[in-house]
Amino acid sequence: GAEWRSDDRAACARVPIVVTGNDMSRLYAPLTRSGRMDLWMWEPDRGEIVSIVHELLKDDDGYGGKRDAAAFVAAFPNQPLDFFGASRSRCVDDVVRAWVTEVGTDGMGEA
Repeated sequence: GAEWRSDDRAACARVPIVVTGNDMSRLYAPLTRSGRMDLWMWEPDRGEIVSIVHELLKDDDGYGGKRDAAAFVAAFPNQPLDFFGASRSRCVDDVVRAWVTEVGTDGMGEA
């Protein structure tokens, strides 16, 4: 098969590619054939989720440290990691919405 080229340009240097995702079964099938891709499943344990949530919240006003992160994770034990980031975003949206309601939108587009 590969004898038709006499130069070295036919050699393919392999380059590792790291992919993260939630559902690898949706990838293009030829990519996932044996020998083309190695898949590793990693699901963070409760302690890792607490650490990640702590890092997510540590710069927020009113955050009480890892104890708050642990309580937050304990209150929603069956939720995926993304739930905690989405919850934080929702809280920020609520604060901004309340501020805009209080201050109003007059002159907001002028800078």
